[in-house]
Amino acid sequence: MIWGGGSHNERTDLLERFKGGSQYNTIFISKVGDTAIDIPEANVIIQIASHFGARRQEAQRLGRILRPKQNAGEGFNAFFYTLISRDTQEMYYSTKRQQFLVDQGYSFNVITNLAGMDDDDSLSFSAKREQLDLLAEVMQTRVDELAQAEDEDDIGTRNLDSGGGGGGGGGGG
Repeated sequence: MIWGGGSHNERTDLLERFKGGSQYNTIFISKVGDTAIDIPEANVIIQIASHFGARRQEAQRLGRILRPKQNAGEGFNAFFYTLISRDTQEMYYSTKRQQFLVDQGYSFNVITNLAGMDDDDSLSFSAKREQLDLLAEVMQTRVDELAQAEDEDDIGTRNLDSGGGGGGGGGGG
């Protein structure tokens, strides 16, 4: 995982392993990946968090997978997925970002359910009690703790932009 608390050398090593394709075919990146990281080998992004209606952030993330690919041929496709919780304020902001992408000429599909997903008992949090316990835990998280984690991740972003060691100390976004 690449995040604000990792060193520049750790980030470089992980990216090289991903680009080589033999060791890693998946890489997790916090918001430090929004700028100053080049990953042209990637063609799929699954966004699990965004900064409200930040269209610039969305465009930067999409740009990570739209870069020219080696040996891509004519059939190249890039896929950008955003996981959104229903009936939340997050949906409102997602709609704003969606409209921005449509205005830029990108196609956009909303998938509300995947076939067989409701029938798979092996999924984490498939039981109602597990879901409620997780929800209670998430709701207990204090906003200031989240803000502090985001601030620490911003420090890591600034260090990455300057080529420094990324001494951010925590918080994945």
